[in-house]
Amino acid sequence: MIYQVRGILREKVPGTKEREPGLAVVEVGGLGLGLWVSTPTFAALPPVGEEVFLWTHLEVREDEWVLVGFSSREEKAMYRVLRGIGGIGYRLALSLLGLGVGELQEAARTGSLSLLEKVPGIGRKTAQRVLWELQQKTLPGSPVFSTGGEGEGPLPDALAALLALGYTASEAGRALEVVRQRGGAGESPEAWVKEALRVLGGSR
Repeated sequence: MIYQVRGILREKVPGTKEREPGLAVVEVGGLGLGLWVSTPTFAALPPVGEEVFLWTHLEVREDEWVLVGFSSREEKAMYRVLRGIGGIGYRLALSLLGLGVGELQEAARTGSLSLLEKVPGIGRKTAQRVLWELQQKTLPGSPVFSTGGEGEGPLPDALAALLALGYTASEAGRALEVVRQRGGAGESPEAWVKEALRVLGGSR
C-alpha cells in the first residue's frame, strides 16, 4: 500500500469539464508518478518544479493500477467512504470531491440531494445512496471525520484499511465507533483496525 508521496511536481493537467479530476505528475526518486486528484486538490498544487506532498490511495484494477492523491487525510477518508458506495468508481468519487469535503458534509446535514445531483453522472437514486452514507459518516459525533485537519488522529487511516479489507463504509464506521466508545485504541491506526476487527468478528 502506498500511503503518501513527496516529490517534485513535474506536470499538472486539469480536467476538461467542471469538477472533472485532474492529473498531477510527481517525480519521486527519478520515477514520474501520475496521480489523479480532485479539483480542490488540483487547485492547491504548487507551481510545477516545486515540492509537493500528497496522501494517496492505490486502486488495483484488472487492467491497470491507479494512484489517487489527496491534499489532506480528511479528503482521503471522504474518498474511501464514497468508494464504498455501490456504483461509485474512482473518477466519480473524485468528481464528488470536486464539491469539497465541507460541502459534502453540509449536504449530509441538510439532506440536500440537489447539491449531489450537480455532479455529472449522479442521478437521483445514486444521490440518495451517497447521501445516506454521508449521513452515517459525516454528521456531528462521527468518529471518522472531525474539524481537526491533519491532527485528526488515526481514524481516517483505520477506516481506509477496513474498507480495503472488504468491509462497507457503514460496517467500518460502526465498528470504529464501538472502539471509540470503549476508550479507543491509542494513536496507532493498526491498533484501531485490530480492535475494530474484533467488533466486526463478534457481530457476524
